[in-house]
Amino acid sequence: GNDVTLEILDEHQAVVRMRPIYFDLYKQTAHLKQQISFEDYRKLFETVWEDRAKNAGWELIIEYKKEQVILDFKKKM
Repeated sequence: GNDVTLEILDEHQAVVRMRPIYFDLYKQTAHLKQQISFEDYRKLFETVWEDRAKNAGWELIIEYKKEQVILDFKKKM
């Protein structure tokens, strides 16, 4: 469901640009806003991706540009 573009992929780096559907769902769903702030919701998203990267031996930098998220994975040396 996410709109994803793989911008760079080699043995040392991967850059993924995506528009997470989860953020759109948060904005459209009234009950979530009553249960969790968007900042905390976004932190959960980041924690999941940081954990995935760490367990795969990558460092991750997350950047936000408008409605898109850029995940910049760098291989740990």
